[in-house]
Parts: sequence; structure tokens; C-alpha cells
Amino acid sequence: MSGRWQTSNAAYGAGVVADQRRRVDDQRQAEVRYGELAAVARRDRDLAAAVQDSASKVPQQTPREMARLLALAPPSRSAATRLPSAEAIALGAQRLQQRLSGLGLKEKAIRPDGACQFRAVGDQLFGDEIVHEDVRRRAIEVLRARPDHFREFVQDEGWAEYLERMSKPAEWGDALTMQAIADGFSVGINVITSFEDDTIIRIAPLLAESAESALQQLWLGYYSDVHYVSVTET
Repeated sequence: MSGRWQTSNAAYGAGVVADQRRRVDDQRQAEVRYGELAAVARRDRDLAAAVQDSASKVPQQTPREMARLLALAPPSRSAATRLPSAEAIALGAQRLQQRLSGLGLKEKAIRPDGACQFRAVGDQLFGDEIVHEDVRRRAIEVLRARPDHFREFVQDEGWAEYLERMSKPAEWGDALTMQAIADGFSVGINVITSFEDDTIIRIAPLLAESAESALQQLWLGYYSDVHYVSVTET
């Protein structure tokens, strides 16, 4: 009996130790996760503080106003849209760099392959631009689900043609896809631009359940009407 008792006792003790180790591991994983969430919160808070003076002067834009500001061409950019010259693009990139530097920020380079809007959002949301196809897919889902809201902004082509074109992996995002991203992921988007006016353009989800101040905030850079980058602290 004593041998069996000792065996049972040892097994029970081993179980207690294993359970305690699991609890410790779970606690450590929770602490890591809480730390990651806290880091995101600090980033959003610090970035918001860095641009508070500028952002406070920029009113919330309606979709139509945002389309006019964010896309100098019609929001549904056609293949025939003329791009700025190389000199103008270089000047815009330099102006954005200077503007970010003045705010204590810097750009994180994003691959310029036509999917830069979705890549930059992917980097902000998930820490990696490689998820750009998933970001685009979600934006298209929102556009398809709400044609009565978005369709009126499409020019020079039909709604179905626009959706088909915008679904292509290298098609440039526009003002409509930006709004759809804000709606689809329930995030606020702050775009620091190289424009002479409208330094910061703010996009909020139209059907947000939370107050705007409680939303996760994404920070992008945009220059010369051609390229988006991700924005981080220096």
C-alpha cells in the first residue's frame, strides 16, 4: 500500500507542478500580449499628440470632400489619368519628408507596385505590408455591399467595371477604397500629405459603433498624388 500511495502522491505532485507551469506560461503569454497592445496604444497616443496642433485645424471630411482632397483626379482613377512628372514626384517626396521630420515622424518605405495604399494600411494594421491583398479584398467587400453609397463617386466607367478593375492586385487605391478600408476595419485613418494645403486628412468609418477617439488610428504618408507610405515615430 505504501508503494502505491507514494506512486499516487508523486503523480499528483507532478500534475500540480505541470499545472503550475501551464499557469505561468499562460501568464507570460498574456503579459506579452498586453505589452503589445500597450505599445500600440502608446504609438497611437504619441502620434496623435505629435500632430495634435495640425490635426485639430482639419475638420472631419465628408466622403465627397475627402475624395476631392485625397484624389486630385476623380476618385475612381482611370487608366488614362496623367501622372505628375518625375520632378514633381521627387519634390512631393521631399516635402513629405520635411513635413514628417517637423512632426517628429518618419516614413517607412512601402513597395511602389500599384498596391501601396493597401500595403501601407497592412503595415499599420498588422505590421507587415505583405497582407495587402487581404486589405484590398476587405475594401472591395465593403464597396460591393454598399453600392448606393459609393457608386455615385465613380466617373468614366460603370460600377461593375470599377469593382473589377479595383480588384486587380496592382491597381492603385483611391479615395473610395480608403473610405472602405476605414469602414471595413473600423479604424480612423490619418493621412499626412505633401499638399501645400490640407496637411492632414482624417478619415473615419461612417458607421463606427465606437467614438472616434476610441478607434485605432492608422498613420499614412501620401505624396504627389502617386504614393502612400507608412508612418512611424523617429
